[in-house]
Amino acid sequence: MDPKLFISVLTPLLPLVLSATFWVLWICRRDNTYVAQIAVAFLTTSLAFALQSFQLGLGHELSRFVANLLFLVAITLMISAMLRRRQSSAPLPLLFLIAAITMAGTGWFTWGHDDFSTRVIVVNSGLGVLCTVGVYALRQAGCHTVMDKLIMTILVMGVFTFFSRSVSEVLFVDPSLQTADILSPYWLVTSLTTIVYCLLVALTMLTAAALDAIKELQAQTQTDPLSVLLNRRGFEVRGAQLLNAHASSGLPIALVMVDLDHFKTVNDQYGHAMGDLVIADFAGRLKSVMAPNAIAGRLGGEEFAVLLPLTDTSGARLFAETVRTSGQWIGGLRITASYGVAQLLDDENLEHLLKRGDAALYQAKHGGRDCVRVAEDTSPAIAQRRPSYFRQAS
Repeated sequence: MDPKLFISVLTPLLPLVLSATFWVLWICRRDNTYVAQIAVAFLTTSLAFALQSFQLGLGHELSRFVANLLFLVAITLMISAMLRRRQSSAPLPLLFLIAAITMAGTGWFTWGHDDFSTRVIVVNSGLGVLCTVGVYALRQAGCHTVMDKLIMTILVMGVFTFFSRSVSEVLFVDPSLQTADILSPYWLVTSLTTIVYCLLVALTMLTAAALDAIKELQAQTQTDPLSVLLNRRGFEVRGAQLLNAHASSGLPIALVMVDLDHFKTVNDQYGHAMGDLVIADFAGRLKSVMAPNAIAGRLGGEEFAVLLPLTDTSGARLFAETVRTSGQWIGGLRITASYGVAQLLDDENLEHLLKRGDAALYQAKHGGRDCVRVAEDTSPAIAQRRPSYFRQAS
C-alpha cells in the first residue's frame, strides 16, 4: 500500500473505531453521559484527520482551518468529559475563549499572512493551553483515587506533547524546509504521537468507565432500594472502614440504633404500600438531619442504624432527639420510633458496638417506646438476648 494513503486512512480510522467503542459503552449505560462525550470527542478527531488527509471538497486552506478547529473542539469535549466524570463542570467560557483566540491566530496565518510554521506553533500552543486549563480544573475537582491521578497524568502528557511541538518548531525546525505534506517529518511525527496519545486516552478512559461501572454495581448491592440507605451488608462494610480509619485518632464515634414503633400494625391495618411509604419517609428524615460524613443503613424491616463520626454520647443523643421530634406524621398516621445510643469504646469493633446499641434500643422499647436510651459503657455481652424480642413484635 502507498505510505501516504496508509497514513491518510489510519489517522482518521483509529479515532473512528475508538469513537464507536465508546458509543457502544454509552448505549449500554446511558446514564454515563461523560462516555458519550468521549465518543463525540473521538468522532470529532476522526473528522479532523479526514479533513487533513482528504480535504473533503473544502480546499487545502479551509480544510486545514476546519480540521484545527475540530481538534480544539475534541480536546474541549475530552476535558469536559473528564470533569463530568468527577461530577464537576468544565470552565467552558475560558476554554471557548482560548479556542477562539487560537482560531483567530490560525486564520490570520492562513489567509492574512500565510506562514505554515507559525500556524503550527499557534495551534499546538492553543491545544497545550486547553490541556493546562483542564489539568488545573481536574486538580480543583480533587484526585482521590488512582484512576483520578492516572487521568490527570494523561492530561499532563497532553500538555507536554502539544507544547513540545511548538518548542521544537521554534528551536529545531527550519521554517523554509517545513511543508504541509503528509509524509514530511513533521506530519509523520505528529501523526505517530497523536495515534499513541489517542490510544493512551482511550485505554485510560475505558478503564475508568469499567471501574465506575463496577463501583456502581457494588453500590447497588450495598444499597436498600426502598430507603436508598445502605443495607445491612453495606452498613457493616462502610462502618468497619470508618472505625478502622478512626482507630488511631482517638476521636469519638457514636452509634444510634432506631426501630419504628408498631410497624407491624401499620402493615397489617393499612397495607404494605403504606408501610413502604413510612420506611421511605423516615429514611428521608434521617438523611435530612445527619451530617454528610455520617453513615446510615436500614438493617432490616423497620430497623435503622446511624454511625456518627466526631460525635460523643451527648451529641448522638441530641441527634436522636432531633430525629424523634422532627415530624411524627407520615401519610396521615402518627409514627414514632425508639432509639438506642452507644459511644464507641477503646478497642471495640463494630459488632460489639452494635450489640450495645441494641441493648439501649431494647431498653427504649421496654421503657414505653418513642424515647431515647443510652447504652452503658460495659461489655457487649448484655445484648445477647435482644434479637428474639425484635423478631416477635415491634
